[in-house]
Amino acid sequence: MDPNISNQGEIQTTQSTQAEILAQQPLPPKKSNKKIVFWVFAVLLFLIAFVVGGFFTGAKQNKIISQNQQKQIVSPTPLSAEASAKVDDPTANWKILDIGGQLFIKYPPTWKEKVQENSTYEKDNVYEIYNSQKMESVIQNGGSYASLPTEYLYITFPKDSSQTAEQVAKDFQKAWLAQNTAITIKTKNIGSLNFALYTNAGEGSRGNNLAISNGKLLIEMVTSLKDLNGNEIENQILSTLRLYTVDDWQQYQSGQSISGISIQYPRDLKANFAKAYNLSADYNAKYRLEFDFAPIGWNGSHSTSWMGWGSIYFDVFDPETDINQWVNKYYSSYKDSFTIKEDVSIGNKQTFLLEASGGTMWASRVVILGSDYSYEMSFPENTSNFLQRKDEIFSGLHIN
Repeated sequence: MDPNISNQGEIQTTQSTQAEILAQQPLPPKKSNKKIVFWVFAVLLFLIAFVVGGFFTGAKQNKIISQNQQKQIVSPTPLSAEASAKVDDPTANWKILDIGGQLFIKYPPTWKEKVQENSTYEKDNVYEIYNSQKMESVIQNGGSYASLPTEYLYITFPKDSSQTAEQVAKDFQKAWLAQNTAITIKTKNIGSLNFALYTNAGEGSRGNNLAISNGKLLIEMVTSLKDLNGNEIENQILSTLRLYTVDDWQQYQSGQSISGISIQYPRDLKANFAKAYNLSADYNAKYRLEFDFAPIGWNGSHSTSWMGWGSIYFDVFDPETDINQWVNKYYSSYKDSFTIKEDVSIGNKQTFLLEASGGTMWASRVVILGSDYSYEMSFPENTSNFLQRKDEIFSGLHIN
């Protein structure tokens, strides 16, 4: 037998056997086209979601930033205390009429002020405030015409009186009742002030009479006001009225503490004190504490309550520990009118001098910062006697 043929047979047999074995073995799984498509689609969805999500997230952040920027743009700037007061107080920019340092009243910028002066007595002066934009032609006594305001207050000088406004009105009513003239009276109390509005009478009279009292001062007016409970401009003007009053004078015992101040004064002196209330629009203190000194046996020409020999005043404010903060609180509008420097020590306290700058009309002031209160110290006109003894008096001054 040909060996080559035999080998070929073996080879074929071997190949057949191997083919059968391979046929019987499981083939590796083929990759599914569906799975490939699924994963490709999933990846694409992820990429799309990432891009879209990033877009909306960025848009939202931009919107938030834009809104914040808009809020920053439109947010109003906080008003200062002074500006807030002007917003809340419609009379903040009004003019002020000061009558003898005893009566203060504000009136609109469009109104005018006029004083009918008495050549002999200031207390007989009549102070007029009126609306110059509202005038009417009026026949006066004698038949002549005059242009007079329809909105006005004619104010007399305040006078010392314990009489109430209502009593003044009733006295007027009683006097005219004897002449068969009826007088109507309207009264109202606002705080410590008693108001009485009553009809005017007599030839050529205009408007109504108005009396105002606080038990110590009496003010009388002629006014166009018609009702105490109305909302006329005259009502608004009267709401700004302030009076300067002084409590009854009392004897001051050496070393007695009042409003955080005590004075151990020399034994040959005597002293009184009183609290004065100045409610003018530009007065920021709570009150003024006035000390009045005189030698024992002093007989001045003044009343027994106010001796008139020598005095010292302390305007009493809220406490403050820093002089610059004190100035910013009470005199911020005048900071350019003075300089601040430490001054002499008085008693147990350092004083600060608010000294007027050159060319200004602002008066210098002495400020003392205490624990209970802060103070502005000043001297009235009767200063010369006091200043001769000031070192003795100041050595006994103690401020909490």
